[in-house]
Amino acid sequence: MKDSRKTKERLIIEVKELRDSLEKQISERKRVENALYESEGKYRKLIETANDAIFIADAESGIILDINRRAEEMMNMPAEEIIGMHQKQLHPEDKAGDYKQIFREYVRNGDGISDEVVVCRKDGHKIPVEISASVIEWGGKKVVQGIFRDITRRKRVEDALTQSKEQMQYILDNTTSVIYIKDAQGKYIIVNSQFQDLFHITKEEIIGKTNHDIFPKEMADTFQANDRKVLKAQAPLEIEEVALHDDGRHTYISIKFPLFDSKGIACGVCGVSTDITERKKAEKRLEEQKDALEQKNLALSEILGQIEIEKKQIKDDVIANAENLLLPIIQKLRLTGESRKYVQLLQKNLQELTSSFGTKLTERGAKLTSREVEVCGMVKNGLTSKEIASLLNISLRTVETHRIKIRNKLGIVNKDLNLSSYLKTL
Repeated sequence: MKDSRKTKERLIIEVKELRDSLEKQISERKRVENALYESEGKYRKLIETANDAIFIADAESGIILDINRRAEEMMNMPAEEIIGMHQKQLHPEDKAGDYKQIFREYVRNGDGISDEVVVCRKDGHKIPVEISASVIEWGGKKVVQGIFRDITRRKRVEDALTQSKEQMQYILDNTTSVIYIKDAQGKYIIVNSQFQDLFHITKEEIIGKTNHDIFPKEMADTFQANDRKVLKAQAPLEIEEVALHDDGRHTYISIKFPLFDSKGIACGVCGVSTDITERKKAEKRLEEQKDALEQKNLALSEILGQIEIEKKQIKDDVIANAENLLLPIIQKLRLTGESRKYVQLLQKNLQELTSSFGTKLTERGAKLTSREVEVCGMVKNGLTSKEIASLLNISLRTVETHRIKIRNKLGIVNKDLNLSSYLKTL
């Protein structure tokens, strides 16, 4: 009886211990379930509030198991239609094989895989996306979690940038100047076709290279020094540079100006160079022609000076001959009547020839005719209008007309001056 009671007590203790253990297990299970529920809630909240579309697919079958709200918006389909689809159905049919292989790469390599792919909505609209994929444990099985980021806007910007670069390159290639852009370290970033043609070098051979990688040391040192001047001045500079080509030395006028980054720091140099070799040659030829012309002018001046000397000598000879040869002979003539008057007039005219009267008369700019000059000589020598008319075989009225014109041309009209007296002062 005693043993039976002990056995019963032991059984009660074991049952109690078993009940306590079971209660602990139930409590722990509830705690784990609550923690799992809380974790799943946090996970669900996390993926639902994500800005990118998230797809979870079975690693073995490729069947989509779960998605978030952004995935529905991206595909323009409700979750009920997407869940259960094969992952390849997210993409264009003609690329299904390629994307199936990409999915296998995700499964094989695990974490940290990124790719740019295209998803195709139900309406056929294609969206470029960037996928970040990783393999995780989810519900006791391996799944591939893919984060799909819509890069439509980025692609548009990239396409616009590419188009802008192509347009800029087209403009650069269709200019007559040599144009290039270098970074702050002197490496070429952009060159136009004129640059390539000039130095017989392809764009691939020069982009990323410096002057010292391409040109002779002396020429490279000069180019580099000029670039430094521009970066130091932080202002455009006009520089004359000399470059060596297959056909010899070429001279350029280079307009170089600094390029600045968003912080206002000089980050490169842009150069626009114009070949002025032919202009330099033309300037040299012009200078040589100018020197030759100056030499000719000097020689001409010497010739004109010699001519003036010779003219003076001739004049002196005429005067000497008239005074020494003609006048003595005329003075010995003994003629009477009208002939004597002619001889006297001839003597006076010869004397005038050896004097400065004719020169002074013409130097006054009066523009007298030859007949008016002749009349002036007779008036100066005291001949009356009647005598002049008789000697010149013209009317008295004509003589008076000449006298009036002479006074007008000499500027003594309306002045109380005797013409004969005035002419004697010349």
